[in-house]
Amino acid sequence: MSKVRTKIETPDTIDDFDAATNALIRINTLLGVIERIDNKADIEIAKLKETAAKAGEPIRDEIKQIEAALALFGENHKKDICKPPKRSTDLAVGTIGFRESTSIATKKETLPLLKNLFPKGNPAIRVKEEINKEELKTWKTEDLAKINAAKKVKDTVYYEINRDDVNQTILKQVG
Repeated sequence: MSKVRTKIETPDTIDDFDAATNALIRINTLLGVIERIDNKADIEIAKLKETAAKAGEPIRDEIKQIEAALALFGENHKKDICKPPKRSTDLAVGTIGFRESTSIATKKETLPLLKNLFPKGNPAIRVKEEINKEELKTWKTEDLAKINAAKKVKDTVYYEINRDDVNQTILKQVG
């Protein structure tokens, strides 16, 4: 156990070194009691978290199923959801839409081709000589083709829930 140095606010009377030693022993004993209490609490908290995780598993599975159904719905109704300039549609209790994300697909020869294309250095090459895909996202398709790379654009469904609106809707249905 490490040493603990504490300023004493309102000391009891300690008249000699033996009393000081006994006080330190008592503090150490009390710290051990606190550690046992904390350890017991940590064990109980871990058990509660495990129980909660097990209890919530079917709910998480249901959410995943509903999310998959929403994604399929989104894909099937993309033209209805994405009405320019918006890429989403507001529903009574939330939003469904599409977010576009771009990643760069490279091959083994992309780094040597980049080096040959820009022998004096380029921001698309990091110092530790790995491809800077963030930089390549800004490149034109033709330039990416020169280094045997390509943009892969994914359009994924997302959703947001306005929990206040959900609660209001439920209250209207019940009342």
